[in-house]
Amino acid sequence: MLGISDYWAFVATVLVFLMLPGPGTFAVLTSTAKGGARGGYAALAGLMIGDWLLMLAALVGVAPLRCRTNSAAPSSCSRPASAADTLGWEMKQRRAARVTLCSS
Repeated sequence: MLGISDYWAFVATVLVFLMLPGPGTFAVLTSTAKGGARGGYAALAGLMIGDWLLMLAALVGVAPLRCRTNSAAPSSCSRPASAADTLGWEMKQRRAARVTLCSS
């Protein structure tokens, strides 16, 4: 059976997960502590605009465009790859370049 069998348990679970603090929450709290209400509102606006841009990029399909660049990890174009996979690939490439530069 597809769908939600217990709607109120689903709503309660969503509310619990929404109440858990994340990095955005701590960024807004830190900005508010350092810059007052104005700093907090500025951090909140930045987070909201950034999230909106990420959702817009996902909506228009930026992933296929990224595969056309040379910086894309080979696995991210042939199959769906996680962000950690891509980040690991880029870190490996930077380390290899740094070792090559330092040894010469």
